[in-house]
Amino acid sequence: LMKGSANWGTIYPPQAPRLGCDIDILVRERDFDCIVYIIEGQGRRNLIDENRIFSNQQHYEYCYTIEKPPVSVEIHRGVAYPFVSSLNYNLMFQRSRPHPYYKDKRVRIFSPEERIIHTLIHTIRHASINVHEVIDSYLIMKKYRLKPKSVIKIASEYKLSDYSILYLDFVNRFFDLGKNFILADSNRRIFIKKKIFDFLFKKENQLNVRLRQILSFFLIDDIVDYLKYIKFYSGIRLKDIIYYYLPLKGRERCE
Repeated sequence: LMKGSANWGTIYPPQAPRLGCDIDILVRERDFDCIVYIIEGQGRRNLIDENRIFSNQQHYEYCYTIEKPPVSVEIHRGVAYPFVSSLNYNLMFQRSRPHPYYKDKRVRIFSPEERIIHTLIHTIRHASINVHEVIDSYLIMKKYRLKPKSVIKIASEYKLSDYSILYLDFVNRFFDLGKNFILADSNRRIFIKKKIFDFLFKKENQLNVRLRQILSFFLIDDIVDYLKYIKFYSGIRLKDIIYYYLPLKGRERCE
């Protein structure tokens, strides 16, 4: 379980959950097709654009609306597209732990540090930071007594050390993460990324979503990964566009 579902019964009491709009579940890649088969017998998959044939096939999350009981469920085979940070899913599953509220060891959550890491990836991907993400991050840090340095150390494994420093500094503006937490302004790389960070996450800067995302991906540690992501995503979208404009017989051959 991820995000609000992971936080319910851990940092928020069951009687007073932090409400969310859906249930996010990460499954192993080898189990993904089986899970999709099961859930499609219960609900309807939601597509943003049915014409994006290849994007819909390659997407790392499938979103479903279940009628009984009425709920939205997102089944993830990943937490982001490739190259948006360096993700080792085997390690994430190994480090995971049973959700304390459920009496079933198969219902699991990330380690506390990786719950923060997932928030980092989520905010980069959406190029926005919500109030509840800041509060969640502080409560996770407080409940599990995490030190910023330990989170930054784990974030470096995911090529997110620079962004983790900037994000935790942002959280520290609202909640005290400890008197020893100081942003490394003297580092020129961090200084430049801080300028991008502050520009992106100021409320008055209402850029187009795609422009915001392009800028936000500059905050990951490795610029090469950024370029690989652009190539990967552009390739999928180009296939979508070519397929859309193909004559019907050409589409049938592709299928």
